[in-house]
Amino acid sequence: MEVLRCGLLAALLTSVEVFCMNVNLYGPCTGSHGQTCRTGRTGNIIFGGFFPIHEVNSTTSNCSTTVRPGSGLQRLEAARWALQKLPPAINRGGTLTFGYDFRDSCSSETVMRDQALDFINVGQSCRFSNRPISMVLGASSSDLANDLTNLLTLFKIPHISYAATADFLGNADNTQFYRTVPPDSFQVEAMISLMEHFNWTY
Repeated sequence: MEVLRCGLLAALLTSVEVFCMNVNLYGPCTGSHGQTCRTGRTGNIIFGGFFPIHEVNSTTSNCSTTVRPGSGLQRLEAARWALQKLPPAINRGGTLTFGYDFRDSCSSETVMRDQALDFINVGQSCRFSNRPISMVLGASSSDLANDLTNLLTLFKIPHISYAATADFLGNADNTQFYRTVPPDSFQVEAMISLMEHFNWTY
C-alpha cells in the first residue's frame, strides 16, 4: 500500500490528465479558464462540490499542473465516501441514489465561477447528469465561499461550506449558505474561555 501511495504521489506531479486519472478524477473539463479536473457519478439527487486540488496560474488565471499542498484532495475523497455510505434510514431503504459532480476550484474565483455556471446549466457542458444540482459543497476559503454563495443564492441552490469561517458569511442576505465549521468569532470566544479557565498568561 505504501509503495502504491508513493507511486501515486509521484504521478500526481506530472500533468493535469495524469493527475485526474490517478486520483480517479475524470478530466480535463475545458471552460473559459482552461482545464480543470472533476469526478462524478449519476444519481437521483446530485451534489455539486468544489475542492482546491491544483494551484492557479497567476499570469493566466487558469489552473496549473502544480498540486496544492493541503487537504483539498482528502476533503474530496471524504465527501465521495460519505455520499456512498449514507445509511439506509436516510436513503429510504435504497430507493434514492446519491450522485455527485465535484470540481477542482484551483482556489480561484474565476475558475470556480466558470464551473459554478455549469451547475446552473449556463456556459460550458461538463455535467455528469441531466438532473439539476441539489446543493453545492465548498468552497474552502471564505472569499471563495462568499463569491459562490452570491451566485447560488440567485438560483436558490443551497450551499454548504466545509471550511469557510468568516463572520460576514452569516449575514441575513446569505439565505442559502450553511457551514459545518463555527465562525471565527466563536473560535475566538472558545480560545479566550480556555485561557481564562486554565489561567494561561503567556
